[in-house]
Amino acid sequence: MSFADYGIFFGCVGLACFAQNLTGFAFGLIFLGLISLFGTLDLATAANVISILSLANALPSLKSDKAPLPKKPFYTSLALSLIGVVIGLYLLNFLNQELEVYLKILLGLTILIASFLLILSKKTPEKMSSLPLFAFFGGLSGILGGLFSTAGPPLVYIVYRQPIALTVIKRFLVLSFAANAIVRIALEIYNGHINWQIITLSAMAFPFVLVMSMIQKRYPIKWPIDVIKKIVFVLLVLTSISLLTPAARYLLNF
Repeated sequence: MSFADYGIFFGCVGLACFAQNLTGFAFGLIFLGLISLFGTLDLATAANVISILSLANALPSLKSDKAPLPKKPFYTSLALSLIGVVIGLYLLNFLNQELEVYLKILLGLTILIASFLLILSKKTPEKMSSLPLFAFFGGLSGILGGLFSTAGPPLVYIVYRQPIALTVIKRFLVLSFAANAIVRIALEIYNGHINWQIITLSAMAFPFVLVMSMIQKRYPIKWPIDVIKKIVFVLLVLTSISLLTPAARYLLNF
């Protein structure tokens, strides 16, 4: 990687970290979307770096957040998402470049659909969604997490629609994604896919992400949840475009 590539890398990490701490998700989405746009890293390397840096981003929240979680929905979605991580990672290990492009298109379309479903849902339900719904979206989230380390869209969609406080939403998402990251990293170490480039990039960025997360945790931006939802919508749409554009170019030139 050139000096410019490292600059792009840290810029992507910084933007992803800011979005993550504001909304409770989006670290992997923003990072992967920007990295794909600039072509700085390949998909597998970027996904493993995301997994490791997600833990750095989650540490301040894991230490300080005490917001009570809706236990049954949380553990139901978590159990299925961890199974989904295993499935998604298994699929990733058998992809060639062409199939990777199609999966990027699938991810981009999934993100786009989730973003419009979220913003078009004007009325927040008065009670929590059913456990089967949490299981479905948790499993789908895990598969995307295994494939791309971007488990956000399905789980974000279902959690942001619940009648719970923003602090609870953030904790729900942070804990889920941290658990997914731990499982994904463990499996990648077992499979021998954590190379020196991944270790070096993660080691360089880990303190940076940790400090940014601690600062944002200490001095949070307290915006209304409706404003946060709109920001989430914009982030999802931009990430979707950043994934679909280079994939479309590849197919048109193929």
